[in-house]
Amino acid sequence: MRSRALAGGWVLSVLGALLPGCGREEPGSVKVAVAAPLAELGLMADARQAWQLVVDQINDAGGINQQMLEVYERDTPLSDATDLQPVADGFVDLTSEGYKYIISLVSGAALEPMMNAAMPRGVLTMSITSEESAVDFPSYDGMLLRGILPTDRLIQKQALAMQRDGLTSVAIVGETILGALEPRHAAMHDAYAECLTCTVTSVTYPADADLYRYDWASVGSEVASGAPDVVFLASANPSALLDTIHWIERAGYTGLYYFAYGAYMATLLPAMPASKVPERFRSYDLALPPSDRLEHFLSEYESRYGGSFLPEPRLVAFADYLALLALAMTRVGNDDPHLVATVMKELAGPPGETYGAMDYAAAAAAVRAGRDIDFVGLSGPLDFDERGEVSDGFAQQYRLSASGDVIPLP
Repeated sequence: MRSRALAGGWVLSVLGALLPGCGREEPGSVKVAVAAPLAELGLMADARQAWQLVVDQINDAGGINQQMLEVYERDTPLSDATDLQPVADGFVDLTSEGYKYIISLVSGAALEPMMNAAMPRGVLTMSITSEESAVDFPSYDGMLLRGILPTDRLIQKQALAMQRDGLTSVAIVGETILGALEPRHAAMHDAYAECLTCTVTSVTYPADADLYRYDWASVGSEVASGAPDVVFLASANPSALLDTIHWIERAGYTGLYYFAYGAYMATLLPAMPASKVPERFRSYDLALPPSDRLEHFLSEYESRYGGSFLPEPRLVAFADYLALLALAMTRVGNDDPHLVATVMKELAGPPGETYGAMDYAAAAAAVRAGRDIDFVGLSGPLDFDERGEVSDGFAQQYRLSASGDVIPLP
């Protein structure tokens, strides 16, 4: 894993300009749309540069049955990283403009309007985030692919890893929203509750409280009174995180802090100069699985762009989708999104010859020859079930150095 801060919890830095396109097919090209907060600087710049590497490989290999692949970007600037309504609006516009293949952030309150626009028009939707539990998630007739491990399953993996490290007593701290636990808070509570030898307590404060005048001392005392092995911080509010940690420390706690949203570790570092507390910060999030193919991609990325790629699966997922989509279209054409979705699932699953996004020319030749392949993405195996849910994902426990670099942990 390269030394750049992870973007746990999909925290987006959003700037950028609109790059409009038309959904009508032009001769000699296949068009795929992206609806996401785009930026020349920030996280999405890495994503764009990564997918351009793969698009160039596809087109250099003859494109999709001699048609060039073109990616049209629709900027959807966010004023609040937790409110994806602008993304939904941009996505809906793209469906009305005739795009049949769209990669986007399909999650939360934005999910329903996006899929309500996509389903009647037969749009194949590919999401780079999956906050909702797969158990209760509608199938959408297999026309929504989620190649990222759902958050509840990621939290379960994290809980098991923490328990294997002997952290069997946890205090979970975070806000309540209209009286309900924050989703990652609830998921961690449920994961620890399944452990018969573990203890779990929840310490909460209302999200709508005046946090500047809140009784943080009582929060710290309540956490420390249970003498937990670990404190799990389930907030995405930097100010509240700082107050929480300060008063837990004042109450005498000396253990580890795990962040539900790992990127906020880096956000807090500048606010805690000379403090030793950040040395005890930890997170556990989706990460890129080590492989020769990943090293090849990282080397190509650095060679072209002069910098390292942020090691975040959600950013490279765009490139994975485009490569897999192009392979499926190579086999069955691009006229029928339902058929393309079915073939994407087939090509992504075992058995078969293993190929990745950076082996596109060889993978396309195998597909044209009628051979069975098993596509493995840079973000990990994309073994979709019939619903379009990925079965697993590589996750990494890590901490940050004093300068904010990622340090993987065993």
